[in-house]
This record gives sequence, C-alpha cells and structure tokens, in this order.
Amino acid sequence: MKMDKENLFIGIAAAVPTIIPATESGSVRKRAAEIQADSFFIDSYFDLQKYIKYLFCILPKEFKYFQKPLTLFLMKDFGLLLLRVGFGLIMIIGHGYPKLMKIINGNMEFANPIGIGQAPTLILATLAEFVFPILVIIGFKTRLSTIPTALTMAAAFFIFHASDPFSGSKEMALLFLIGFISIGLIGPGRYSIDRS
Repeated sequence: MKMDKENLFIGIAAAVPTIIPATESGSVRKRAAEIQADSFFIDSYFDLQKYIKYLFCILPKEFKYFQKPLTLFLMKDFGLLLLRVGFGLIMIIGHGYPKLMKIINGNMEFANPIGIGQAPTLILATLAEFVFPILVIIGFKTRLSTIPTALTMAAAFFIFHASDPFSGSKEMALLFLIGFISIGLIGPGRYSIDRS
C-alpha cells in the first residue's frame, strides 16, 4: 500500500524528534525541534494545495459565463493595442521619420515607382509612413488611417521591390502590408480614441 506524499512528509516531521536519541549535542536537539515545528508549515502547504485544486475544479464551472467576455474585452483589446503601437512605431522609426528628415533637409530625391514624380512620391510616402501611423497608434479614424499605409506597402512590395529577393525589404513590405490590413479589418479595439 503506497503512502501519499502528505502523510509521508508529515509523518517524517513528527517522528524525527522521537527517534533521535537523547544526546548532549544541542545542535541535534535543535534540528529535531525545527523539523517538528516545520510539520505545521508542511501541513499548511498541503492544505493550500487542496484548496488550489478545489478552486481549479470549480472555477471553469462557476466562471464559465465570464470567460468569453474576459477573452473578448481584455485579450483581444490588448492584442489590438499591441498591434497598433508595434506596427505604428516601427513604421515611424524605421521609415517615416527618415523620410521626414529628407524633406526638412530639402532632399527631395526619391524613387518614382508610379510615375507621379519624386517629390510628390516622397511627400505621399512620408504621410503614409509617418502621419497616418500616428493616427493608427492613438486609434483615431483607425480603419481609414490604415489605408494609405497599406497602399504604400503594396506599392513597395508589388512594384518597387518586385524584382528584389524576398528576404529583406520585400519581406518587410509584405509584413507591414499584412499588419496594417489586419488592423484595418479588425478595428482599433477598446483602447483607442475611436472607442472613447
């Protein structure tokens, strides 16, 4: 017959002081007393384990009506906030801000993949990669704000980087395209100006 861990530990803690013979060594008696005193904490530990197991047994049943709302209103909204802030900041820092600096410094040389001129293309790309991502981050007119950025990334992927290897700039453009389209389709979530 197997002894469960609870009875084993408590039995050892209770028995050790009685099986240690009387001795002049104070350290042995002190250690035995410590072990006996620890039996209380061992007993409390197993009681706590029982309560935890009980809670895990009843929580799914008692809180089943709260599980779906918590998932929808907390996890989904935090996930959307992370997507908005993550994609928006990376777009601004890695792409929009350098283009804005080019305009401020008067350097209007830029690619012209759709044939409207270098300066107009740079200005439109700066708006799409700097201004509109800010609106996406704060959640203002989020669905509309993702459109210019997504169109810019589509042009970068299908036109400007069409002949480039997939890894690198082409891959990055596709990732941004998927990210901003996803945000546009799902919406900003609860933590945004649109929902305030």
